[in-house]
Order: sequence, then structure tokens, then C-alpha cells
Amino acid sequence: MIKIKGLQLLLPSLLGLLLLASCSNTKYLDKGEYLLQKNEIDIRKEKAQQDPRDIESGLEPFIKQKPNARFLFLFKTELWFYNIANAGKDNKFNNWIKEKLGEEPVIYDSSKTRKSTELIESYLHNKGYFFGEVSYEHKLEEQKAYVTYKVKPKTLYSIGEVTYPSGERRVDQIVKKNSEASELASGTPFDVDKLKAERERIANLLRNNGFYSFNKEYVYYDLDSSNNNQKVDVDVRIKSPSDSADHQVYKINKVFVYTDYSFDREYNKSELDTITKDEYHFIAEEHKYQPKVLINAIFFEQSNKYRLQDNKNTINALADLNIFKFINVKFRESVTQKKRLNVHIYLTPAKKQQMSVEVEVNNSTDYDLGSAVTYNYKNKNIFRGAELFNLNLTGGLETQFGKDQTFLNTLDFTGEARLKLPQFLVPFEPATFSKNNRPKTIFSVKYNYQKRINFYSLYSTNFSFGYEWRETDQKQHFVYPVVINQVELLQREEEFNRILRESPVLRSSFTNQRIIGANYTYIFSNQSTKPADSDFFFLKANLDLAGNLLHGVNWIGSRFNDKEPPYKILGRPYSQYSRANIDYRYYFQLGDKSKVVTRVAGGLGVPYGNADVLPYVKQFFTGGSNNIRAWRVRTLGPGSFNIRESAVYDDNDDAFIDQTGDMKLEANAEYRFDIFKMLKGAFFVDAGNIWLLEGDTTRSDAKFTYDSFYKEIAVGTGAGLRLDFDFFVIRFDVGLKTHDPSLPKGSKWVFRRLYDERWQSEFEKRNQEKYRFFNFNLSIGYPF
Repeated sequence: MIKIKGLQLLLPSLLGLLLLASCSNTKYLDKGEYLLQKNEIDIRKEKAQQDPRDIESGLEPFIKQKPNARFLFLFKTELWFYNIANAGKDNKFNNWIKEKLGEEPVIYDSSKTRKSTELIESYLHNKGYFFGEVSYEHKLEEQKAYVTYKVKPKTLYSIGEVTYPSGERRVDQIVKKNSEASELASGTPFDVDKLKAERERIANLLRNNGFYSFNKEYVYYDLDSSNNNQKVDVDVRIKSPSDSADHQVYKINKVFVYTDYSFDREYNKSELDTITKDEYHFIAEEHKYQPKVLINAIFFEQSNKYRLQDNKNTINALADLNIFKFINVKFRESVTQKKRLNVHIYLTPAKKQQMSVEVEVNNSTDYDLGSAVTYNYKNKNIFRGAELFNLNLTGGLETQFGKDQTFLNTLDFTGEARLKLPQFLVPFEPATFSKNNRPKTIFSVKYNYQKRINFYSLYSTNFSFGYEWRETDQKQHFVYPVVINQVELLQREEEFNRILRESPVLRSSFTNQRIIGANYTYIFSNQSTKPADSDFFFLKANLDLAGNLLHGVNWIGSRFNDKEPPYKILGRPYSQYSRANIDYRYYFQLGDKSKVVTRVAGGLGVPYGNADVLPYVKQFFTGGSNNIRAWRVRTLGPGSFNIRESAVYDDNDDAFIDQTGDMKLEANAEYRFDIFKMLKGAFFVDAGNIWLLEGDTTRSDAKFTYDSFYKEIAVGTGAGLRLDFDFFVIRFDVGLKTHDPSLPKGSKWVFRRLYDERWQSEFEKRNQEKYRFFNFNLSIGYPF
């Protein structure tokens, strides 16, 4: 109880210190200076029937001065750090505090406020409030400034009739034909941003139809609001170029590809070698790439019209090969052929071989500490065909600190070799795929050895062969028609044998077996099509099938012999199951410095035919730093099963507490916010559990039932701190068990017992251990 009482004293003390620091910031100001404390926007309606659009959030960027940032919306901690360091000596440490942790005080400047009113008024006019007015008031007291911007939007004008050119010019005809895709719609509010977007759309439309020299400056509008009905008629017009009555269509001539270009090197043309394949000319001192691979990533073809989209697709496809550091595309008009473009593609190679060593430390409880070292080797273009070879070697261990527990808990070693080819490796030409799909073929071989001290050691080998491609920028497919996995128990300690004797289901899941099947994954996300500050979603679905083809062959064979299931292959039984899981996330942006992220996930695995249970490596689990963070990984569930009351639990030994199931449901919500600089914060709620589809005599109340599963949902709440270095994130989360389905009725909402000393004492006496309300997680990266 000492820890909890200490926490009770610490939090009020910390809040008091932050409040004191927040109140003392004005003492560092000079006379006549006022710290900007608050900006308020007062939008006034002049008519009862008027309903102006929600424009307040759009006004914020035009306010030139904003108050200093607040921690938890209350405390100006960054300003406090700055003032403390600025008041001290001028040395490196204080300068570092000011730069990295501090924020300079925002001193109220009335000239910037006047400028803000002008900008806001201009914004209103651009949004259709042509007669909008903006003024301001400020209140200065106790060296603090409070500013109120008074906004009168007045009448909102909308778009009236929209007309497009109807002349005989090619550009007029194309624009008219595609006017249904216009950003301008009659009856919608007038918006200058929509006019700008329409200019961009028309320019892109024409540049994708061969008009290489066309740009948005050729598009202009004739606006008419004289009809006295609060509408603006828009006449879209297109200028002719100064040297011609009509814009010219350009076609592609030749394509020159410089495959070893460098910005800081002069080339001797006599030392350059050229390989020509059709209209493509590859120029280099030394040719390191097969021309066919690069041609597959280039969308320009001779005699085709110039298309802006071909330029974008070429850059994206070449970048997707992951073998070039810089990619630059330039166009030059042909000297010998009019209205023809020569394409010059300059490619700067990336470093072919890369090696790195990564050290990872993670913690999932007061008592467990894990660490791992990973060696990574990459070879880009290993066979001169832009193949990517990747070798990963990882060694890790997990230790535990507790009474009567073995210090070393788990040893783990994993080696994986992966080869990715930038095309489909098939005996036929896929007719339904194009360069836009960026097809790839993947081979992977993986070996894993794991030793659980005092329990078992096992190894698994995995071979997979498959394909991946993009259907669109939003959709990806991963198909592995061949996945072979073998799991073999090398050693079993007596304690583990005892557990297996007590649990037939666990014993079946640890049987030496082979997994031969196929795997499909689908990813859909609209993040790439959204602005950086917009909401977006992410969906990932997976289907894993094993043993079905083998079982069909064996079943047919059994018609002619006396073999009975379980059937074997190469002397080992094979698994047969269907397993599916889905993960959906939605990211709500709440401005520049905060967001809410939600996730719903679930999975189901069904063994049948040649298997009674799912292989252990295919079963679902939860808990840990990326799932329900109030529980240690693999310690929650299944259902309301309480391991402390199970026959397999022995409080005199290290308990094998890994809990897995056939089904999983999970939901998470996390509010993320900036504290200062690279330090971020989060509050979260996690809920979910795992279940068995069939009963287990050693795990009571573990089976999923429709009438009671909702009562077995575990709930954890918590908070976290994150150090965001842009290229990686160090995350520390503290989860508090809120609803624990394993506890008896009346105690499941266990957060109520946080300060109940009597309940905790009885729990410790009954279970020979304290109840762990909190779980601490230290890990790398965001959980989702």
C-alpha cells in the first residue's frame, strides 16, 4: 500500500507545482508588457434566420499571435521552462533548456492584432461573406492580455450559374466535356478556394491530354453578382497562348535514362556507354540495372500524348524499386520534330548494401524486462534486376524479477532471409495487371528457436512464396499460395509435462506438426489521398487456410486404403484450419497538436478435419504493450478463466501462464496530445478478451457463449508518455485494470478496490501474491 499512498501524495503535489509555475510567469515581464493569455472569437448573427457556416476553426490560422502552449490545457510548462532558464546564467545548459523544452513568452502586440482582423475579414470575403466585418477588443490587466475578435459574417453569397467555354478550340471542348467533375456547383457557398481548386483541376486535365505547356494561369473567371439574389454567376474562361490561337498537343519522342547520375560530378561523354531498347536509351559509365526492370517502371511511350500522370507514375514506380536515392524527370522539345518531347530521367543510385544493428528494450510489467539485438543486412539490386535481399538475425531474452522466480525466463533467436523481385514470377503473362499495380514476388525463409526456462524448447521453420501488388493508391493485396511451417518441440521439462498432462487441449496444440497452406491479406487506407491534417482510416484483413488440399488428397486416398485421420505427411501430422482476423482503425485529427485514434479488431480460428485444436503459434492472445495494456502479454483470458484456481497453476514454481484462444475481440481508444517539443502524452481505454470455441476441462468459463461474453470483456484504462524523434518513438504506458473478468462476482470492477486495503489483504492471503492493479509497458513505436 505504500506505493499507492505515495501516488496519492505525488499527484496533488505535482499539480500544485504546475499551477504555481503557471501563475508566476508574468513576474518576468518588463513594465508595460502584457502576456497574451487568451484569444476569443465572437461570431455574431444579425438575423434570427441566418445560419452562417461553421467558420470559427477556419479563422484560427489568421490570428497572428497565439497564447503560449498549455500542458493538459491548464499549465504553461514550456513558458515556465523558458523563463527559469532565461533568468539563470547564460550557459549551454540553460540555452538547451530554452531551445528544446522552452517557449518564448508571447508578448501582446496590438499591431499584430489589427493585422489579424484584416486577414480574418479577407478570409470572410473569400468564403462568400462579401460584406463581413471584423473588429476587436482587448482587456489588459495584471500584465495579462485578453483579446476578443468580433466577427459579423452578414449575408452569405452562393454560386449561381456556372458556364464553360463552348468554342471550337480543343482545350474548350475537353474542358466542356469534363465539366461534370467540376469543383464548382450551383447553389453551394461561394469559396475562393474552390475557384483555385477548379483552376488546378482544369490545368491537370489538359496536361493529361497532351497540353504540356498549359498551366493554371491560363484559366480565369468572369464573376457577376449584379443579380441582387445573393448569388455569383461564374463564367470559366481559358486564355490563348501569346504565340498561337490554340494550345498545342505534345507527344513523347525518345526517353533517355541516366542510371548513375550524380549532381556533384562532371561526366566525360566519351566514357559513357549507351544501351538502346526501342525508344529507351540507357546511359551510364557502368550499367548496373537490367533495362527491362526500369522500362517496367517508366510510363512514357513513344508517340503517346504527354500526360502529367505518366510523370507522377514514373517517379512513384522508380521510387518503389527502392534502389535510387534521387529521381528527377525533365522534358526538352525535340530539335528535329515539332511538338515532340524528349524525356530525360536522371537516377542517382542509393547505397547498394546496408548493414545496421538495433538494440531494443521493452518492459511489460513490474517484474519482466526484455531485450533484443537485431542485425540487419540489405542488398538492393543483388542480381542487377532491382531485387531486394534482406537478412535479419535477432537474439533476445526476457528476465523476471520476483520472489521465488527464475531470473532468466525466455531465450529467443530468429533468422529470416527475404528476397523481393520487382515483377510477378509466373509461367504466363498476367493480362489484368499493369505497371500501376507495381507487382512483386516474395520468397521468405525463417527459422526461430525459443527456450522457456523450466518448461520447453522448440524450433519452427517457415517457407513462404507469394505476390503483392497495389490495386490503387489506397488498396494493397498480399497473396501467398505456398506457406509451409514446421513446429518441433525439442525438449520438455518435467514441470511442463505436468501441465500438459493436466491440459489435453494444450497438449494437442503443442504436438509436433506441419502447417501447409495459403495466406491472403488485404489493406485499405485512404491516408494517401487525404491532406496531412485530415481524418483517415486503415483497414487490414487476413485469411489463413491450412491443410485443406492435403486433406482432400488423403480423403480420396483413404477410399482405397484403410488409413484413418489424423493423416500425416513426411511422418508428421499436418494441421487443418481456417483462420481470419480483421483490424480497423480511425484517426480523428483534433488540430495540429492532438488526435483521437480508435481501433476495433477481432479474429476467429476454427480447426477441423485433421486437427482438433489450432496450432499454438496460430492461436490468439492479448495483453501487452500493443493490445490491452493493463495486462501482461498472454495473461488475459480466455473468458473469465482464473488461472489461480486452475489445477495447472503451482504457486511454488514459475507458472506457465501463457493464455491463448480460438477467438479474439478487442477495442481501443487513445487520445494523443503534444506536451512540449518531442514529448507527447496519451490517455487510453482498452477493452477485449479471448475465448475458446470448445470447452477445456482445465480452463473453466473459457468458452465463448452469446449470452455471457459481454460480461467477460476486460477493460483497462491508463496514460502514457512518448518521446517522438520523428524516425522512431519510445513509448511508456501505464495501464490500470478496470474490469477484470477473472475475479469473482462483486469484484470484477476491480478499480473500486484500488484503495480497499482489506480486499487487497484478503486477495494476497488467498492467492499468495498481491493483486497487480497496474501494468507498465516500455516499447518502441505507437500501439496502432
